Amino acid sequence: MEAEYWDIEMKETQTQAKETKTKKALLASLNPSFSTIKIEKNEIKIGRGSSCDFIINDPHISDIHCIISKNNSSGAYYVKDLSTNGTFIQSEKIGKNNSRIINHGDELVLFYGNSRKQNDSNSIISYIFVEPSQQSPKFDFITEMEEDEIGKLYSCQKKLGEGCFGTVYSGIRKSDGFPCALKVISKEKANQQGAMDTILDEVYILQSINHHNIVSVYDVFDSENYVVLVLELVTGGELLDLIAKSTLNEEEALFLFYQILTAISYLHKNGIAHRDLKPENILLKKDSTPHIKITDFGISKVVNEQKLMKTICGTPLYLAPEMLIYPDQGYTFAVDMWSAGIILYQLLTGVTPFNFSFFPNTPFEIQSFYSKIDFDSNSLPKISDSAKDLVRNLLKVNPNQRLTADQALNHPWIKSNREKLESLNSSKPSKKPTIKI
Repeated sequence: MEAEYWDIEMKETQTQAKETKTKKALLASLNPSFSTIKIEKNEIKIGRGSSCDFIINDPHISDIHCIISKNNSSGAYYVKDLSTNGTFIQSEKIGKNNSRIINHGDELVLFYGNSRKQNDSNSIISYIFVEPSQQSPKFDFITEMEEDEIGKLYSCQKKLGEGCFGTVYSGIRKSDGFPCALKVISKEKANQQGAMDTILDEVYILQSINHHNIVSVYDVFDSENYVVLVLELVTGGELLDLIAKSTLNEEEALFLFYQILTAISYLHKNGIAHRDLKPENILLKKDSTPHIKITDFGISKVVNEQKLMKTICGTPLYLAPEMLIYPDQGYTFAVDMWSAGIILYQLLTGVTPFNFSFFPNTPFEIQSFYSKIDFDSNSLPKISDSAKDLVRNLLKVNPNQRLTADQALNHPWIKSNREKLESLNSSKPSKKPTIKI
């Protein structure tokens, strides 16, 4: 198991210094079968024996497996290894009767089992050391989980990523070991940037949708300092990584794009504009057949067909031209279809269709800039005329001429393989059918 390295940023203040006096060091468990260990004395024994301060009932744990002690003069914490099978800090064995300093964020492993060969994290008995003088919001959340309702139901494990207002961790549902993702949103950060309404919009949208190509939300918790979304765990990486690492053939691009279209169609029929569609917000499941999950609804909007949106938002590379040409006139669901067109071009070619070394400013420049779509460069792979036609009809500068999601799903490039695509996109296709291009 690769040790988790935690990025800690701390600006010590007098207020924080006072707060740390009330906090205790702890070992946050990374295995849902074992609870977090609070270090409430200067020395604690951990092991299987009855004399230990914290007892771990596992046959692989020694009677006294290790001792954790604090040096009062330096404030440092030490781990003394007394075990038969070994005690490890950051994957390095301490050695029986030896002691070693454990630092904030270090991983302490008491038993590896066969996990290094089998990649089975549930067989590992491991913890993250959290020192009170260094506790940052991400570790405060783990501590707070122990006291809140969410801590009774879910175990927080590894950090997966970080955004403007919070952090995403992998997690486990304690009742049955079901894997999930925990999106932890800091209320303090969100309020500082006036973004709580945006976050509440995302929560509402995620709770209202249910589609197999969109990340599911299982639970929402609201604690004093955090909003926590319990989400579907998608572990295959981002679509952007897949595009960057490999050249997709047209059949593969077709299947991936079909899934994106079905999700967009579902969202638009339910009055939701995503407004930030891009390969980074499309995740892949770890399947033999690449299934996608659209995520990140932080700037999505619930609208109806008669209502125009006017906020300029999203990622510039995928921003529809009408948001730039006539920002005051508003825009519709068609902005998502423009983004979809950019993504399709990337799937087919591995690159984006426009060179942003020059960025247009005037309506005329914008119209001219976005009207040039290159399919003829020698560096680009061969693409069927039907696929090119779909790209061009998605990247119409005039949003009224741009295809809707349902119209795109009925385009000949997709329609001719619709039945087979639906079979592939089902949860368990019985056989991988051949798609004809």
